[in-house]
Amino acid sequence: RTAMVSVIRDVTEKHVADLAVRTSEERFRTLFESIDQGFCTIEVLFDDGDRPIDYVFREVNPAFSRNTGLIDAVGKRMRELAPAIEEYWFEIYGHVAQTGESSRFEAQAATLGRWYNVNAFRFGDPAERRVAILFEDITERRNAEAALHASQQRLRTLVQNVHDYAIFGLDPDGIVTEWTEGAERVKGYAAEEVVGKPVTIFSTPEDVAAGVPQRELAKAAASGRSENESWRVKKSGERFWANEIATAIRDDEGTLIGFTKISRDLTTQRESEQALRASEERFRTLIQRSADAVQLVSPEGEILYSSDSVETVLGYRPDEIVGHNATTYIHPDDISVALAWITEVSAQPNGVGSLQYRVRHKNGSWAWVETTIANHLATPTINALVGNFRNIT
Repeated sequence: RTAMVSVIRDVTEKHVADLAVRTSEERFRTLFESIDQGFCTIEVLFDDGDRPIDYVFREVNPAFSRNTGLIDAVGKRMRELAPAIEEYWFEIYGHVAQTGESSRFEAQAATLGRWYNVNAFRFGDPAERRVAILFEDITERRNAEAALHASQQRLRTLVQNVHDYAIFGLDPDGIVTEWTEGAERVKGYAAEEVVGKPVTIFSTPEDVAAGVPQRELAKAAASGRSENESWRVKKSGERFWANEIATAIRDDEGTLIGFTKISRDLTTQRESEQALRASEERFRTLIQRSADAVQLVSPEGEILYSSDSVETVLGYRPDEIVGHNATTYIHPDDISVALAWITEVSAQPNGVGSLQYRVRHKNGSWAWVETTIANHLATPTINALVGNFRNIT
């Protein structure tokens, strides 16, 4: 007689656990293979002195090759794939394997021609000295940053070497944040004396009281730029006439983050202009009050300018004769002589000549005049024959 014993065990819990593990591993594998970042596990190799000398790739994801340019890396040593790789890669990963301290850093792999953002951490049995590495190729960003830094350095060098302009930066409240050598030369303040101070220290007390500096910045903030010419004050207390341009600076979101100001000392130029205007005014007064009439005449005889004295000499107002040809007023018997005289003086650089002839007065009578003309056709500010004449009837 045969007996059979059947043993039944409930393995539902184990099955569920195994299924959960497989599901988790599948999700991890999907993530491992689909992420854009490179991922690998390595085994760090040490010499007899326990110094890291190399590492072997044990596992890599599909993005590994795209981020490194290394092909078929699994099972190969780094020194085999890239013999000239920098030593600090071995030192960093060796430290992680030995201590279990994770490391997050950015570094260049010059041999691979790339920069990386790396997160390295130990995993598994410490005795295996394995390190998992999640990394991202940031070469494009680092190159852009390097180009930007170089551009900023060139700009800073350019700005620092501008001698005639004060170029400085302000925060949104008008506080000085940046100061250049040009600003020190123009305004007299060293950087440590002025950074952190309000822009109002460069304005006159009357402008500060009237709110002029604040209005300039408000205009720049509203329209992007403001320009003003007025008196400014140097560290010494000396006033100087300045042209200043304020430009608003905004971030990518349009938020105002400050201003740049460019200031130029125009005192000497202003004094020269004022002196020139005063000289011109004195000359104009002299000409207008002279008993002689003064005219500018083209080589063809067109009257280009006439002083007010022409009314005293011949009875015409300047606006009645300017634009007309001088021969219109010369006696018919004297026209040929006058034209030959004008042609002769016009042909001589810096030539001067005098002639007496008859000219029709506004009242219809003929008046004798004595005229002297000087050839200023080559003088850039005149470009005409300059004649002065008086009634000698």
